[in-house]
Amino acid sequence: MRSRSPQYRVVHTLFNWAPSGLRYLPLAVGALLGGPLLGQEMEAGTHRLDWVQSIGRREWVAVRLAVANGLTAFAAIVLTAPVTWWWYASWRGHNHSGLDGKAWRALTRWNDWDFFAYTGPVGVAHLLLALMIGAVTGLLLRRTLPTVAVSAALCEAALSGLGALRPHLLTPYVVRGYGRLPPNDPRDAWYLGSGNVRADGTLTTGHPCPGPNVKDFSACLRQHHVIGQYDSYLRTSQFLPLQLIETAISLSAATALAAFCLWYVNRVTAR
Repeated sequence: MRSRSPQYRVVHTLFNWAPSGLRYLPLAVGALLGGPLLGQEMEAGTHRLDWVQSIGRREWVAVRLAVANGLTAFAAIVLTAPVTWWWYASWRGHNHSGLDGKAWRALTRWNDWDFFAYTGPVGVAHLLLALMIGAVTGLLLRRTLPTVAVSAALCEAALSGLGALRPHLLTPYVVRGYGRLPPNDPRDAWYLGSGNVRADGTLTTGHPCPGPNVKDFSACLRQHHVIGQYDSYLRTSQFLPLQLIETAISLSAATALAAFCLWYVNRVTAR
């Protein structure tokens, strides 16, 4: 067997390891940048010198948040731009006709959705949300080390929550297969789940006839009026609308956290 080419190994490595590495970037931003942003100065007590000057507390918070958000947004764009380019180039190659497309499909186990959170505007929005989670945590705890740990945990919870919410933000498509014919799912769709189709056209996620435990599987299906199966999925045409919706949710949450910082800082004692 011929050894794999260097190009094959590079592509294979990127598709398998890039999502895992990018997955934890918001945690690092929230814990290492957002957490100490306010909490470190308040732990050291240097904030008291600023507060007795002409600058007010809200201005003190606003300036720090504005600078940090600007730098984070710029860095996020610089990071997500090449990832987006790589994803789009690979997507075009995978869907190309002829020998080139066949080579790409043999080269990669392609799934558009593996890179959903790291391409386009949603990749930027996730980092800004993580930054604000860390900033709020630092403002509340005012201790650097606990803030780093708690910020990372909260960022992980936020990302997991967004991931769990994502399949429900748009109406999925349903494709049915009748008799022994399985549903014909489109290429590169995001598979969400499957179930059975009843004779009256209704869908159910239950499986009334677990195969190994049923002697007459076909008779069991007829008894429960099951005539086929269905798959639910999101199409590739829904990729960008879903990104825009999740971007709006993330930026709205980040804005709300920034507003909380501006409101809460006036209630912090200067001691």
